[in-house]
Amino acid sequence: MANVQTAASLMLASNFTHIRDILLDEQFQSRWDKPLAYWTLPNDRRLPIALLGRPLGEILKTPFEQLAATPGIGEKKIKTLLILLQRAQNEVTVAQEESEDPEMSATPNLSCLDENGIFDPTVVSEAMWADWRETVKRHDMLDYALGRLTPTLQEMPTVIWHTPLSNYLDVSLAEMRALKTHGEKRVRVVLEVFYLVHRLLGKSQPSDHLEVRLVPQFVQPIENWIRQSVSGDVILTLDDVRQNVIIPLLDQVKLDAGIAVYLLAQERLGVNGTPMSVRAQSRRLGVTRARVYHLLDECAKIMEVRWPEGKMMFRELERKLEKQRMSEDNLIIFDSMRDLYYPKPQTNYVAPAFA
Repeated sequence: MANVQTAASLMLASNFTHIRDILLDEQFQSRWDKPLAYWTLPNDRRLPIALLGRPLGEILKTPFEQLAATPGIGEKKIKTLLILLQRAQNEVTVAQEESEDPEMSATPNLSCLDENGIFDPTVVSEAMWADWRETVKRHDMLDYALGRLTPTLQEMPTVIWHTPLSNYLDVSLAEMRALKTHGEKRVRVVLEVFYLVHRLLGKSQPSDHLEVRLVPQFVQPIENWIRQSVSGDVILTLDDVRQNVIIPLLDQVKLDAGIAVYLLAQERLGVNGTPMSVRAQSRRLGVTRARVYHLLDECAKIMEVRWPEGKMMFRELERKLEKQRMSEDNLIIFDSMRDLYYPKPQTNYVAPAFA
């Protein structure tokens, strides 16, 4: 920096001394060996590139005048350095809010969502990512599949639906972004899943006698209804099954596969009338029956990752319906739903009797 005796420069030097004295306390010792880049965010500007690779402890022990004299480091980049040091002090793991410099801030926000409620990967730092991974590890969520926890499968590449969270525990943010198979879209959906887990469990500690189970929101109401229905003496009707199982699952298919697959499944199950055969659907759409079956197969793929336990729940419900001697026509509708979501092993979706 050309002149460290200006009023602005003296203020920067004073701020550096204040933050340095705090960070040199032994409570921050675990952070000293981390490089300054650990606290940067993807959308940061005017970064002090020449200092990013240096460990925090080394920077703290370097006189301010020497840092300011580093080639390529001017007053604006010193301001950025102070913001990064403040992040290191606060272990900021959240998005940015307004500050004296609107382009960068160390002031914490409460989420990584933009003003429209959309996850924003550009505010994720290495420090945030480390916190999220630690939460997943602490709560033993390692075997959870990415596809089980994502807000919608439409945004997630199919090839990583069943990828466990454990695959990313030892990968830094920079390393993940450098992977040839991980473009911007894939990195974003992975980060969002970890963010959501951390948002739910980040402040909690595991219990010796309780277990956390994360499931998509549609699952619990269906499971509760099935358990209550199969354990009681109430006589179930097809309308009961339609309202409590068929429609909620169709709504999830709409969220995860889109409107086209949703409408096909809805027609297939006769939600708004008589069930439509695949042949009739193929004629209506002007495509082959194989194409219709291929689209309907998305329903089974969704449930395989979203709610694999549903297969067992369906068996319990089926036994209940058979025991109460539900009409054959209604059982056919139930069978078609079961085959749509949980087809027999090594078979594609098979048309029921009304096809």
